[in-house]
Amino acid sequence: MEKDIRIWAYNFNKELIEVLYNTKETSKRYNIARSTLNTYIKSGKLYNNKFYFYKINSKNNPYFNKNN
Repeated sequence: MEKDIRIWAYNFNKELIEVLYNTKETSKRYNIARSTLNTYIKSGKLYNNKFYFYKINSKNNPYFNKNN
């Protein structure tokens, strides 16, 4: 099975903002260093009092697989 890991960005109210393809794209879009981004992904903490970032396997996510 092929992995399809994406970065899910949420606002401070934990409402989904967008799904990005990788940490490189996310760090560029949110102007955050990739190492810092990875730290916040691992910790699950709020970044800059604005955003939460999560790595989620999109293949197993109900948002992408409505037929499952």
